[in-house]
Amino acid sequence: MGFAMVLPCNGVLVKLHDFDLSKEHGSASVAPHWTGTLPFMSIELLIHPGMEHKVGFDVEALIWTLLWIVRVYTDGQNTFKVKDHPLKNWFSNVDLAVIGNTKHHYLRGVEGFTNPSYSSLEGELRALVRKLYKMREAQQDTRFETNQPKLILEDVYGLEGLIRIEDWMRTTSPRWDVPRNTCPEPCGRHCSRN
Repeated sequence: MGFAMVLPCNGVLVKLHDFDLSKEHGSASVAPHWTGTLPFMSIELLIHPGMEHKVGFDVEALIWTLLWIVRVYTDGQNTFKVKDHPLKNWFSNVDLAVIGNTKHHYLRGVEGFTNPSYSSLEGELRALVRKLYKMREAQQDTRFETNQPKLILEDVYGLEGLIRIEDWMRTTSPRWDVPRNTCPEPCGRHCSRN
């Protein structure tokens, strides 16, 4: 999963490119997982590799990507050396379950989720992190109560979970889902239309 940014507009248009299952022709995969870059993968796929894929795994990967960007990037650049990187625990271990548990612990945090460049988004990001954490905790409670440690709830990782995140977005930032043309040029090649 990655972002391509088109800068000629007033503001930035972000296009999501989801390459979870892509690879170069003729290359063999040696990864113990089948989707995503580790820092952005769903916690479930990290802790329980080989699970049946759910749409919510992609939604969670997008959330992790957003959290990474607002914590790490300043003016489009990652300015941290590995030893000082604020999220180095997301990628510095080869044990997938350790990375998953580290990310789950990050959701429980109360310190800032943004750097100074994105501080205006801190409230929204804190609310998003809290929403994801509560959804995951409800799933953990159900797993415990039913003695099904790998249970995946639809209201977390299925269509219901996606709708819950969409509802959060609508109440946090009304009209987030309505395309807006902010380009001063009438090019129409890369800008959404009203």
